[in-house]
Amino acid sequence: MLSLPERVAQFLDAISGRPSDEQVALTEAMFAAGQYHGTQRRLGGQLYMVHPLEVAAALAREGADRATLIAALLHDVLEDTSTSMEELFSRFGEEVGEMVKALSLNLTSLEDLYKAASHDIRLADIKIADRAANLETSSSLRKDRQLFNLEEAEEFHLGKLAVLPGVNPHLAQWLKDSIEGARQAYRSRID
Repeated sequence: MLSLPERVAQFLDAISGRPSDEQVALTEAMFAAGQYHGTQRRLGGQLYMVHPLEVAAALAREGADRATLIAALLHDVLEDTSTSMEELFSRFGEEVGEMVKALSLNLTSLEDLYKAASHDIRLADIKIADRAANLETSSSLRKDRQLFNLEEAEEFHLGKLAVLPGVNPHLAQWLKDSIEGARQAYRSRID
């Protein structure tokens, strides 16, 4: 697993070919996400911010637009921080705010997310990258939670989102590979 400075460098490298005004906006969003998540840590012990940087860097390498990358950086702030929707909309605008809101499962269901992604494929790409990244670090979860995440990824993320027309095929492949890796990790824990 890469450290926070390594993930920051990876993200900045992934956006380095973009126009300078876009790089500034994306860097500002990266710092904002870092402020929102603060010292929050993932179950594996890494600073939480490592995760949205991984998701955003993957999407940047695939040519995702500015709003998608900002939403990827902020995709967990409504669920996992005290950031309000009002603040998010005020600071990042309606387009990004609506995307982050749709990605926040404490505000919506998987079915709502599927409907939203059917109308805005960028949401599917973010959620696929999010789940692929999460599966790669799922070995730190309890076995029951690891199995739940794996089954949900196979049934919903791979079975429904990844087959929507327009989904980035490289992201869908990353998800398939992550599912296989998580399946092998889970099997090794029960053997």
